Amino acid sequence: MLFISHSSKDLQLVQALIDLLRSALSISPEDLRCTSLDGYKLPAGVGIDDQLRVEVHDADAFIAVISYYSLQSLYVVFELGARWGAGKPLIPLLAPGVPPRILRPPLSSLSVLSCANAAQLHQMVEQLATDLKLRLYPAAAYQRELDRILSLPPAEGEISVPKYLLTTLELSFSARKERLPASQKAILDYLEAESKRRASVPQQDFEAKFASQVKSIYWRLEALCYMGFVAKEVTNYRDSTPTFNYRLSDEYYEWRRVHLEKSLTNG
Repeated sequence: MLFISHSSKDLQLVQALIDLLRSALSISPEDLRCTSLDGYKLPAGVGIDDQLRVEVHDADAFIAVISYYSLQSLYVVFELGARWGAGKPLIPLLAPGVPPRILRPPLSSLSVLSCANAAQLHQMVEQLATDLKLRLYPAAAYQRELDRILSLPPAEGEISVPKYLLTTLELSFSARKERLPASQKAILDYLEAESKRRASVPQQDFEAKFASQVKSIYWRLEALCYMGFVAKEVTNYRDSTPTFNYRLSDEYYEWRRVHLEKSLTNG
């Protein structure tokens, strides 16, 4: 079974997605679960929560339609968490116009696909054909449905940012840095020093440098990313878990450059 986790407010996109999958793959309606669309809903009379718990875990493939609406749905959030926790295949699919940064840890560590990218939609159906062991029809058979998704307008909504974080992000980098805990300041200072000799620093280098001093290096680096100091990129996988390289964000790097130039001029 292929389970599609989504918000009922994204029905236009979800219907177009179902049409694409039916056109691209030899999949029957009985092997698709999409709880908001007739023909793909849960069986009548079953306990919704118990049935969802079983199907989310047991599905052979799982697509999570990521939109501003879906991330505000408790059901979608629970489905995502349960699937991620099960360690089973999960395809996060961004709705049109939705940026990858909308995802937060641990889901932000996953590779995502976008409805706004034709190549990535082709990749999705090819991956599903492999995972579900289904016949993949020639691209010409589903090109019209794929183009239909590409023509959809950007998803409605906006990223909800906690008020405390918005308040912090309104501060200058200097003021933000003053508020950092000592452990995060040390990590940022280390990255600043390393940036003079290399473009980015592997995650394991931070672990080797600070493991004896502080715990949860990853989450301290994530906090620095949220604060705008640091950017990251997936560089490898360690037992199917992604590892990252970290660098100074473009904004912070430019602020440091200007700040240092002013300090030298005034000095």
